[in-house]
Amino acid sequence: MQFLIKGVLPRISRIEGLMDFTFDSFIHPYRDPGIFNEADEFLRPFSKKYSYAIVMLDHAGSGQEKMNRKEIEKAITAKLNRIGWERRNAVICIQPELENWIWVNQVKMQEAISWQEEMGLYDWLHQSGLKNKKEVKPYDPKGAFEKALKIAHTPRSSSLYLNLAKKASYKKCIDPAFNKMLSQLKEWFKTDVCQK
Repeated sequence: MQFLIKGVLPRISRIEGLMDFTFDSFIHPYRDPGIFNEADEFLRPFSKKYSYAIVMLDHAGSGQEKMNRKEIEKAITAKLNRIGWERRNAVICIQPELENWIWVNQVKMQEAISWQEEMGLYDWLHQSGLKNKKEVKPYDPKGAFEKALKIAHTPRSSSLYLNLAKKASYKKCIDPAFNKMLSQLKEWFKTDVCQK
């Protein structure tokens, strides 16, 4: 997740015509469950140092699978609001998980994982029962990614996420969590286009 964010955030300000912004990213030591349970305490020391905070976690593996994505976001947001991040935070829960964001562009995905098979990656997904022909994303985005890496003989690494985020267009991304993040960044960093 950290590498994907490092790849896509710098592009968003340029592509969307937003103000330039800098950012730091931190990994919670207890991953997704830690983010759900302790994001407020983790971010408390940063509330005076940073203007905004985006908290991201996967729904799968969060320990809160009985809750839906919006309920998880609402619960974490309420805790952040109580400690000084009110109107300065966005909680992004990706359902089922981050790999849902990478299945956007077949060509860039094939390049990133060094797919050399005669059959196109998305056709292979469909033929393997991993994706409906009419859908853009596989049923199990992470599982499909891992199987595709195995077929391509490509080791899984953080650099794959970074390279995809730097190169693949996100314009056709239909994931609600990604679009929530994009909308929030547009709200925070929009430029004043009116000339006086």
